[in-house]
Amino acid sequence: MEELLFISLVLLLGLGIILARTNQKFEKIREDFQNPYFSLAFGAVIILAVWGMDHRQSKKVQEATKFSLFAFTVAYLTHHEMYYPVFVLTWFFVYYTF
Repeated sequence: MEELLFISLVLLLGLGIILARTNQKFEKIREDFQNPYFSLAFGAVIILAVWGMDHRQSKKVQEATKFSLFAFTVAYLTHHEMYYPVFVLTWFFVYYTF
């Protein structure tokens, strides 16, 4: 769980740097969250992630949840053409997972 927290912090730092430099990307992300379908799907992902990372779940469910969150994050960042955070996220994820 500490790895996931560290990866999230590094990702947020990278996103913060990119968003500070480009207001256009921030507007695209804000539009996504104003879309009710995206907000509903994002909420479902968060709920499933919390359920999947629960320590009472089997190790297999926790691993599947971790990889699913990684895939969701990579897909969302790539959708917004944010390739540097994807690289950093992938590097840290692989370093701390394998």
